[in-house]
Amino acid sequence: MAYIPPFSRSHSRCVFSGRSKPSSESQKLNPLKYIFKETKSLFKKDLEDAYIFPERPSSFNHDAKLVNDERYLIHDYPPWPSKYIEQLPRELCATMGDDLPVLLRDPPSEELKEHWSKVLSFFPAADIRQLDEEDTGYKTIVTNYPLQSLPRERHAVDPDAHHKVLCKSTIPEMGASCPYHMSIHDYTIPCMIKVSHGIAGRGTFMAKTQEEAEAIINTMQNEMQCNEPIVTEVIEGITGNLCVQFHLFKSGETHWIGATQQVIGEDLEWEGGIVDWNEQEKLKKLVFKTVRPVKKYLHSKGYFGVVGVDILTTKHEQYVIDLNPRFNGSSALLLMAPHMAAKGYPVSKMLRIPDVRLSEKELMRKIQKINYEGEGVVVTLGSYESQDGSSRQVTACMYARTDKEVQHLHEQLTTAC
Repeated sequence: MAYIPPFSRSHSRCVFSGRSKPSSESQKLNPLKYIFKETKSLFKKDLEDAYIFPERPSSFNHDAKLVNDERYLIHDYPPWPSKYIEQLPRELCATMGDDLPVLLRDPPSEELKEHWSKVLSFFPAADIRQLDEEDTGYKTIVTNYPLQSLPRERHAVDPDAHHKVLCKSTIPEMGASCPYHMSIHDYTIPCMIKVSHGIAGRGTFMAKTQEEAEAIINTMQNEMQCNEPIVTEVIEGITGNLCVQFHLFKSGETHWIGATQQVIGEDLEWEGGIVDWNEQEKLKKLVFKTVRPVKKYLHSKGYFGVVGVDILTTKHEQYVIDLNPRFNGSSALLLMAPHMAAKGYPVSKMLRIPDVRLSEKELMRKIQKINYEGEGVVVTLGSYESQDGSSRQVTACMYARTDKEVQHLHEQLTTAC
């Protein structure tokens, strides 16, 4: 079995088996089914054969198995623990189905897969392949982020173009309504200051004084390796914070996935999402004009795949504040939502629950008991242990008939944990 050398073998611990495809090579590839059961032809429409590789690289956790420290930097500073980084791609497997193989370093546990088979019977089990055992041949790799260890021609989307559209500085170029962008040398107070390639709200700050702004910019430039932080006005009178998701095809057509109301913590980091499936058509109409130029911009740059657009709404305006052309944290919540709504549970919530003092097997038993009582459905997407092994953080999605019942499920789960 041949191996592709990473761009930086000394720093990246992720090695893809197979070979780079010669530019003159022409192969007859076996057709695959679609990646998501309820949104047929998403990746299949544009790719004859491919793997999904939903892993997240890190630029600041040098113990991570996938590192972008020379190219395609991500400002994940301070870095998340390695166990957390490794958990995130497993969460997506609940809704992947068996149509395209998913490459993972660390697959979900048998207990977790059994849980999914019971509560998500509308999704076939994901076709998970061990990265270090799979010969990927010449096949294209659909990545969540551009990877310095993967040759350019193996990326489904050109990695340079992908990294550019992930940059927050491109937002004003799109033609959509957005907060007024200022320079780090000329800005007004108060203001929002962000790193160019932050994740889940990390690297996002509000500066209320000149001194705060200068300190934030200094930290970003000297510690986070972000030479040009993004500075924008502060939007007042916010009525909603939406994450709008759709799939963009190579043709420029789109498939609506859904929209969540985002749960943002006091530190401005993303903590989860809320969905009312009965409101989806209304939300789609609400954001259509705002999202349309974003779609056109991404299409012009050659991007295709899942897209998340973060939009702040006020009484009279909408503002694009972030763009995430990749699988998003709430993608699994949205992909399950129409199926759960068909079962009579249109309202849902996704949260990360910290300090759970149960093993994964014990957690599954508690969730099974809650689900047996029949008020709604709790789905855990997975968990990871704390560094000292004393507790774990659990990602859970709760589906019920009303907001009140979802809240009750949340209380039941946190009490049980």
